[in-house]
Amino acid sequence: MVLRGEVQFFSQDLSTADTKNLAYKFDMVGTDGQLLHFNGYKIIDSNMAFSPSKTWKATTTLYVTITRPDKSVVGRGILHISVKNFGDELKGFGAIGAPGKLVRLGSIKRFLSFFSLQTAAYFFSPLRALRYPSPAATTRELPPKVSPTSVITLTAQDQVQSTLHCWTPLLNNPDLPPILFVPGASVDEQIFALPTIETNAIEFFLGKGYRLYAITHRVGKTEVAKEGYTMYDARLDIKAAMEYVRNETNQEKIYCIAHCAGSVAFSMGLLDGTIPSSWVKGITASQGKSSISSSTLQDVVGFPSPNRFQMRWCQYRGPIWII
Repeated sequence: MVLRGEVQFFSQDLSTADTKNLAYKFDMVGTDGQLLHFNGYKIIDSNMAFSPSKTWKATTTLYVTITRPDKSVVGRGILHISVKNFGDELKGFGAIGAPGKLVRLGSIKRFLSFFSLQTAAYFFSPLRALRYPSPAATTRELPPKVSPTSVITLTAQDQVQSTLHCWTPLLNNPDLPPILFVPGASVDEQIFALPTIETNAIEFFLGKGYRLYAITHRVGKTEVAKEGYTMYDARLDIKAAMEYVRNETNQEKIYCIAHCAGSVAFSMGLLDGTIPSSWVKGITASQGKSSISSSTLQDVVGFPSPNRFQMRWCQYRGPIWII
């Protein structure tokens, strides 16, 4: 028996961007007489775009958790509404409390219009206008984060300048190699030093005693990017950063964590010899890295590839982790 509760239609899902929930929360008494709390929700998001079947699934699938008054979980499960159940639900649908039949019908019409428009917004999700953060969302208080120890301006061999952020741990472990972070296109060091999560990558590795560096290359979030440079050009900025780190730390080898376009630029530098393989302790490359493939004729005949990039790439024998 349901005692009291609330229904929230199309409330914002605070855990996932561009997602809304249909939430059902109420207290009830079980068949054995114990007091229980029912918490159920449906997920409405852009996965259902242009798909009637996915729209039906999203609006008829309820994720349920039942708890006791002390918050301990009794059970979790998924409820599915069948077509027959949905028909029975519509038969019992109506408005109460309003004076007059026309007023009640008007209330039903407004609700159905609201429900349809909210659902249609996600059904036609690719056609919606872009949403931008409100000032309140961008000025909210964030937890304090570790600031760079220094910010260095580097000049590559073609005279293009880039920015290197440096972090020094409180307890430096001299046995650990320095780490160079290489972000992707249109971003900077903040993708590794996010202020919105409890422990970002920079804080994690600093806590382990690593000296950290992050290069914002010419295809990253920088004014220089407007001049039309490519990922191949960005390899020169990565080389300049590695030269600085080697001189600063007096260590010959650097461990590199590269993301997306940064991974490709780093690989290109290794392939054409701009970045010496002897400088690299290891590589973690996410969302992109160069892969060597030979031609069909070379595979059939069995001749070694004359490509100098392949030969230079094979000189690097360190670990490569691809995410």
